[in-house]
Amino acid sequence: MAPSYVAHANDNVTEQLKMLQPVTLDDFLSAVVADLGLDPDFRIPGLSDLKNIQITPADDFLPQAPSYRFVVQGQPASISVLNGQSAEQPVFLLNIGNVGFSTLIPGVEDTPLGAFGVFPEAIFVISPTQQAEFDLSSLGDISVLPTLQTAKGTIPLQPGVTLIAEVEIRSVARPLKDALKILKLADTTILPIRASLGPNALIKLPSADLGQSANLRSPSFSSSIPQIGSIKSELGTDFIKNLKITADLPTGLTFGDFNAPSALFSIKGTDVDRVSVEIESPSFSLLGLTGTELQITLDLENEAHRISGVIPKDAMVPLVDFNGLALGSASLAATYSERSWDFR
Repeated sequence: MAPSYVAHANDNVTEQLKMLQPVTLDDFLSAVVADLGLDPDFRIPGLSDLKNIQITPADDFLPQAPSYRFVVQGQPASISVLNGQSAEQPVFLLNIGNVGFSTLIPGVEDTPLGAFGVFPEAIFVISPTQQAEFDLSSLGDISVLPTLQTAKGTIPLQPGVTLIAEVEIRSVARPLKDALKILKLADTTILPIRASLGPNALIKLPSADLGQSANLRSPSFSSSIPQIGSIKSELGTDFIKNLKITADLPTGLTFGDFNAPSALFSIKGTDVDRVSVEIESPSFSLLGLTGTELQITLDLENEAHRISGVIPKDAMVPLVDFNGLALGSASLAATYSERSWDFR
């Protein structure tokens, strides 16, 4: 997925596509691969396996992002090449609606990943190389792509597929939605989903049942992944271990006397074939005390959540007014049970 190549931002791709006038997805991919100087054997697993897919040029055919529309399994889709200044190297942009993590990773339906159901709109940024910065706002300049309110700022790209999507908390299934409500996040809060999924993320696309992922809590809900063997076989042995899905919380966290001005929600893979659900923040305040290294661990199976953090020494000084007595740094710890937080 990541052969060595150097491709500079120019109009060569656009000119070649105009001359060839590709009519199938295969034609499009072949023309772009050749013009960018990629290895002739370069493939995008899953996408390159879609055969005889007819494509039509977008009405607004931009030189910096030649785009085509097509249909896959009854779902409208589009493919673009962004070869302007928004990326260090050209990238493919794939848009398909009604795709979820369960579509891409069969076997995670009853895990926290399945709680997102399907995304009405999803953009897959496919980069042959690692890139330090990709400008998300550039997605808004491409007419065939959906408008995502949260497509702002820059993100790094790893070789392979990066998912860009967004979802309102009200659309998330239990028990994840219940846990986010405990943190007083409004139903209308939009989670900007960013997920680096590796080179094989689309491998199930040709056989996927698009739009059919359920958004219901299963009685067998678990943070363990029962079909881990087949996932490792098809997507790679380190796929789950390296999985990290993030979403910046746009308004931070505020509940009771607790406040974190900025926070990052994440679902991460672990070494033991499970996923963890966490919220992290570099700083927080509680009852006038300021702290750092905030971590909230959400145990969705047992509804037993935990908060930890560090209150530095200088924040502890005002608490003591006795000569010769000084406090060091302190640890914050809290657990959630029986519908309330117990701070220690």
